[in-house]
Amino acid sequence: SLPRFDLSRDAWLVIGPDRRVAGYSWVWDKEPHVELQADYYVHPDLREAGLDEPILSRLEERGREHRSDAPRGRTVRLRLFNNPKDAPRAARLLARGYERVRTFFRMSIDLEDGFPAPSWPEGIAPRPYRPGVDDRALEETIQEALADHYAFSREPHEQWIERRVKHPEFAAVL
Repeated sequence: SLPRFDLSRDAWLVIGPDRRVAGYSWVWDKEPHVELQADYYVHPDLREAGLDEPILSRLEERGREHRSDAPRGRTVRLRLFNNPKDAPRAARLLARGYERVRTFFRMSIDLEDGFPAPSWPEGIAPRPYRPGVDDRALEETIQEALADHYAFSREPHEQWIERRVKHPEFAAVL
């Protein structure tokens, strides 16, 4: 559901000698030809098999392919996700010239014991989302809320709707 993402050129499987999937990687130009997001995975049984280097080389090669189409004067940047607990992978990335630029925290709460009812400010009231009616307001609110977020790039409305609201799993959250 990502605009410009093409499985035939932006994602790769690494197949082991036993014909099982040994790894997977992908890259997406979130901002066309400039802001590239990527990630890769290696099967836990094969972490020491030396797959990181060729996978990273392929991701970086795909990233370099975007340079010719990048707007003049813009830097093409490849951003990889990394689990902070995976020190060996972090070390491999640092050795290749990557730098740690941001850490995200996922927070959680145990809901078994329930939680207090929300207390809405005066004049504010929740209501169900109305597909086709609230789309633009929803998109604008979320994009404005994220405008100061790290590596934010605004998406055109139609692309945002296609990627989010028309995604097959979107209805599951309503």
